[in-house]
Amino acid sequence: GDFLINDNGKILFHEIMGEIIPEISYDRIQYRGNDKSGMIDTTGRILMAKKYWRFIFAGNCIACTEGGKLALINNKGEKLSEAIYDEIIPLSENSFIALNTDNGNGTIYDAEGNIVVTNIFIGDGRIVDGLLPAKNQDEKYGYIDASGKNIIPYTHYYAATFFENGTAVFGEKIAEFEYATGLIDKTGTIILPAEYQQIYYKNGIYTVIKDDKFQLLDNSLQAVTPLFSEPIEYLGHNIYATYKMKTKIEYNNPSIWFGTKGGFNLYKEGIVTGIYTLKGKKLIDGSDYDPKEALPECSEGLIAIKNKGKWGFIPCDQ
Repeated sequence: GDFLINDNGKILFHEIMGEIIPEISYDRIQYRGNDKSGMIDTTGRILMAKKYWRFIFAGNCIACTEGGKLALINNKGEKLSEAIYDEIIPLSENSFIALNTDNGNGTIYDAEGNIVVTNIFIGDGRIVDGLLPAKNQDEKYGYIDASGKNIIPYTHYYAATFFENGTAVFGEKIAEFEYATGLIDKTGTIILPAEYQQIYYKNGIYTVIKDDKFQLLDNSLQAVTPLFSEPIEYLGHNIYATYKMKTKIEYNNPSIWFGTKGGFNLYKEGIVTGIYTLKGKKLIDGSDYDPKEALPECSEGLIAIKNKGKWGFIPCDQ
């Protein structure tokens, strides 16, 4: 089992076959054994015996269950809420949201388990730079802070968690069962209109899809590739891959165990046609691409390329 020791090497807590979760919250530490969790303090004293199947620190409270949904309790084990929650999301050092994922309804609590705001609808959003996507009673999305205060007005059909560069995807409904996406900044200003089918962001590069065409944009929203009719994927290190889509048919055998019927299914599969730098230099042709090999990346000023089965190097700035 795990040991809890102090900086002098003295053993503070040990339990055979026990696991200590390396997180300290309000001087409390979770420990586990036989799939059940309890709590000790930083001196190794047991505060709560192992009995909970799920156990999550929520401010200075605990969200836990012996089976089923989560209830909130205090450090003495006294119930603060009914067992109605599925997920706990920290919002700040002093607040968290307890969420029922069946209906998206959440309640913001302070660190001591006092209710701050009820009926917060956040879906699967996460708080980034103090902004959390949320939906109001009129089914419109905006952003709230950790106290539940509306910061960016509820005006959009959809709003996503902010990226690390301070932008977020929002959506507007354009037809029944159809919506388009764009980008906003942290003030709520639209910086890319809702004209795109999809927008992704990875390592400083956006992938946008519009009118079934694919393109990469940089952080200033300038195009760094031409438009492609087939999918492209930014791989990082200023490298992207191009694909062609291939349809294949597979037959699935019937299963009495899973209750599935046999039959043919159509699948879309992406086949790599090339790997390029953002400056347009082809590194590897699709005929040379082997998914088992490591993708090329810039190191020591050089980047690996492959041509007709042979490897070489070019400067990264090409």
